[in-house]
Amino acid sequence: MASIAYIADKKMIEFHRLNGNHTMNFWRLSSQRKFSRFFNGDYLFFLAKGTERTDTREKGIIGYGKLEYTKTMTLTQMWKEYDQLNGFSTKNEFKEAVQKIAKTKSIPKSMHSLYLKEIIFFEYPIYLSEIGITISNSLESYTYLDRYGVSATVKLLKEAEKVGIDSWQVALDEDINQGIFELDLKSHIISDYVNHAFYQQKAPNKILKNFLELKKSENFEYIKGSKNAVLNQQNEELYIGFETTERKKEENFFAMLGRIYSIQWNISMTKDVDINNYKITIVTEYRLDHEQLGLLKTLNVSVIFIDV
Repeated sequence: MASIAYIADKKMIEFHRLNGNHTMNFWRLSSQRKFSRFFNGDYLFFLAKGTERTDTREKGIIGYGKLEYTKTMTLTQMWKEYDQLNGFSTKNEFKEAVQKIAKTKSIPKSMHSLYLKEIIFFEYPIYLSEIGITISNSLESYTYLDRYGVSATVKLLKEAEKVGIDSWQVALDEDINQGIFELDLKSHIISDYVNHAFYQQKAPNKILKNFLELKKSENFEYIKGSKNAVLNQQNEELYIGFETTERKKEENFFAMLGRIYSIQWNISMTKDVDINNYKITIVTEYRLDHEQLGLLKTLNVSVIFIDV
């Protein structure tokens, strides 16, 4: 789960908010700086023009969405497929907006489509300086929030919890919008704890890759910033991959035990967000002995054995 803060037109975002859109086509010119990494389920935060502070000219973040897929399309194709989900009432308004930001002042042959789902808008803008992040006011397109640490998105979502979800969006669909936001906040907090426990630990690839192939469910996703664990938001379950060698099986098992305890302790100490119901399961190809299974049982940790 990567997080990007992207410069957006406030009027366009406002159009989506007023129309109660849960999805949108976040379009961008093909000539703009390309993403080095941005995949399904990653977060795009709207760093909106028109929210600048009077004294510092800092732009505020007014919401976010999660990437479902990307496409390269012509403007006509975009309008035909997404219509007003492009952020405008008419095709002519859409064309004028594209011409305004295109350097040639003409319609480009193709544009990038970022189709976002589960859109959340905030009641008030959130400024990155409030969570200790400083970015240039001359930023033209986007910045990766992850470069400021995995906890940056957690801090941002906690600020969003304080200001609340946009009242108009809540009025349109309170249960769905609040539920989406709460799950997003919880998953980022859990991810922060997992990354802390697995600091500089090489990610196990085969175990969790095979596990996801077996599950084949959209409810499972890698935790933010690492591939050491998989999260099922809906069921509040965390799956940790355990790979080892025969020579280091005892050493690696107790290292894993320490990491699990660290995650559980952090979860138990979290008071502002209710994440105490999250269950941890070890996914491994290694057959644990009676003592090891007993130790995991004491920590209320389950085990799934799979073949790699």
